[in-house]
Amino acid sequence: MDPFSITVGCLALTTAASKVSSSILSFIKSYRAARSELFVFKKQFDELSMILGVLKDDEGPNTPTSHLASEKTQEQINICMDVIDVLNNKLDGHQASTCVGRARWVVTGKSQVEELNQKLAAAIDHFKLCLGAYEWQVT
Repeated sequence: MDPFSITVGCLALTTAASKVSSSILSFIKSYRAARSELFVFKKQFDELSMILGVLKDDEGPNTPTSHLASEKTQEQINICMDVIDVLNNKLDGHQASTCVGRARWVVTGKSQVEELNQKLAAAIDHFKLCLGAYEWQVT
């Protein structure tokens, strides 16, 4: 995987994270009981955007990244994009403006979001490790 592909992936993921972050805030406003679960996501997406911004700047043609590290990074970008897609579908499927949507959120939404939260946390940890590796190589 070339550094250009990773940069493009980082940009696309940053844009998607920003959009889903807005959706999360909108959902929280209409259904306050989801606040605690979804605020965790909001923080994660904010952190992810910041990390990807730094990672994007660190990736370049002269960056000493191995092919395996690049593939893993692209894999984590894809996982994050999948999490965003699934989360958007979950939020749409649990329309908080209806009683049925709220009940569905309580019964299934919370546990489904927790699974996604764990996947996103693992991807963020990967990106943090990449940043740590870059910092270690520079110093």
